[in-house]
Amino acid sequence: MFIKKIEFKQIRATAKENIHHAYKTGLLKVNYGSTLSDLTEKQVLEIRRLWKDRKLKQIQIAKQFNVGKNCIWCIVNRKTWTQI
Repeated sequence: MFIKKIEFKQIRATAKENIHHAYKTGLLKVNYGSTLSDLTEKQVLEIRRLWKDRKLKQIQIAKQFNVGKNCIWCIVNRKTWTQI
């Protein structure tokens, strides 16, 4: 049996550069509206509205939508769900 030896070029890159390269080459794909998401776009808009109107605290919103407080923080600070 013949085993082909493959040589790889080592390139030092930052994490940001590595992710950018993965998107550019198709190794990593953007998946908006994933079926794995706990929330819908409509719910995200409602969360942002509740927070903007200061009707509820983030922990209260999290309990209402059955997600973690960090999830709510990321949504209202536009770290996630940035496409809407």
